[in-house]
Amino acid sequence: MNIDLKYLKEVGNGDMAFVQDIIETFVKVTPDHVDTLITGYEKKDWLEVKRIAHTMKPNVEFMGILSLKSVFVEIDRLQPAELEIYLIKDIMVNLEEVLKQSLVELELELKDL
Repeated sequence: MNIDLKYLKEVGNGDMAFVQDIIETFVKVTPDHVDTLITGYEKKDWLEVKRIAHTMKPNVEFMGILSLKSVFVEIDRLQPAELEIYLIKDIMVNLEEVLKQSLVELELELKDL
């Protein structure tokens, strides 16, 4: 299991409509964000990688995808020139796989809300 919605539910303070809305938004926008991230990586457009990672970082935290939180924090922290060294192919493959699996888990979670 990649997700832990405890934090999101705490922020939602019992408002399940809020929780559902946040999850639906994440599920809707994340595939495009992942594509943009991968394309930026492949083109070595480190400013774009940093921009999209910065956008995704709080969303990943809300969804409790803790295995990726540190990756997004590091991408956000590093200078663009340092990203080429940090972002090896294995990190990007893992990031993509975890996000895709998380989307499946969140779709199932939405059915239970």
